[in-house]
Amino acid sequence: MPTIRLKKSNLKYLFLICVSLSFFLASVLILIYGKYDDLWIGWMNLFFFGACIAVFVSQIMNSGVQIVISEAGIEDTTLGVGIIPWKDICGAHVKTFHGYNFICLELRDQDKWTGKLSTLNRAAIPANIALGFTPININLAGLTVDPYQLLELILKNSSI
Repeated sequence: MPTIRLKKSNLKYLFLICVSLSFFLASVLILIYGKYDDLWIGWMNLFFFGACIAVFVSQIMNSGVQIVISEAGIEDTTLGVGIIPWKDICGAHVKTFHGYNFICLELRDQDKWTGKLSTLNRAAIPANIALGFTPININLAGLTVDPYQLLELILKNSSI
């Protein structure tokens, strides 16, 4: 199997930067021309949309490979758990939430892999399960890949 590397699409983040920048500039106008009672709105929007711009720019700067599929297994670099070997995957399904697609991995030894997650990701596991996800999910947001084709590839290579 040839190695497949999936990268994030920067087009979405460029659009979000433009939208955030327009609201940021509107906030500056509120601060310059607004009434005294409206200044808190200007400051709140300025900080919020300034933070949005910083996050979206960092996403573009980190637009390296997000998912690597190889003979060894599958790796989502955003999870930080390393390569999950095909033999450890016993099932998978697509889950869509608010327009974003995820591949929910069913793993033979969930604890082995959840133990490698960051503290924040481990804390989100109960909420993920309550929403119908599995503890380990591959986020496809920002990727230009058909989730069902990726699911088919995962199921074909996993040891089901």
